Amino acid sequence: MRRLLALLAVQGCVAPGLRRTAPVGPPAARIVVEGIHYWSDTLTIQAGEVVAWVNHDIVDHTITFEQRGARRLSGKLKAKGEYTVRFDKPGVYAYYCDPHRSMRAVVVVK
Repeated sequence: MRRLLALLAVQGCVAPGLRRTAPVGPPAARIVVEGIHYWSDTLTIQAGEVVAWVNHDIVDHTITFEQRGARRLSGKLKAKGEYTVRFDKPGVYAYYCDPHRSMRAVVVVK
């Protein structure tokens, strides 16, 4: 069962409108994670665009989406690591960091 869930997460089938993706060209936006903070509280992009989170901290973080059916797609975003997601559907995608619950932000997809 764990392998199936891991496979679904990698293929992007975990939450509607979100797809974990290998970088295909440059992302539309990069969100720096540093100082126990996402350095963009609200980001607005177009449907189909890719967002990258770059961890400049010395500790691990997560990108955990709040919408129904979402999972912690990023796993642990290691120090100095990068994580990308393609947003296929318009909507408001709130997210937070599991270990640091005060870290919260939103991606608005038009």
